Amino acid sequence: MPSVASFAYMFTLLVAVLLMLFVVTRDGYHKAGWAMLGLHRAGLRAWLPAVLVPLAVMSLAYGFVWISGIATFAIPANIFGVDISPRWLVPLVIWLVIQATVANPLGEEMGWRGYLLTHLEPLGAWQAALLSGLLHGIWNLPPILMTRLYHPTVMVQP
Repeated sequence: MPSVASFAYMFTLLVAVLLMLFVVTRDGYHKAGWAMLGLHRAGLRAWLPAVLVPLAVMSLAYGFVWISGIATFAIPANIFGVDISPRWLVPLVIWLVIQATVANPLGEEMGWRGYLLTHLEPLGAWQAALLSGLLHGIWNLPPILMTRLYHPTVMVQP
């Protein structure tokens, strides 16, 4: 499973948002400051599409790759150097649940979509989305290129 450092990397955005809300803009001391992050409503109507649309896109992409023969489906013997035998199934499921319910929503989503995107909206919807996506991609380049987080068997040497 990924290291504690990779898990903590996601929370740097939460720290940045909290610093902006409480130290820089002082909006965190008012209800409107938190409402700006989208925390004032659960958005239950969007949950099903939020799960199904990416699942459909990934299914189409992976299905095309497997059917075309570009790649094959193979269950790895280990993930991040950890043997994935049945004894690791429970910790892996726990990690995935924590990742999906705590780390990603509080770490990245609050920073990228909750704070940054709402502050970029005056640029226009498409411009804000593109700039936010570009910054998100740049933010993730260091762990992709300089650690074994994304590709555990390959690491770029400086």
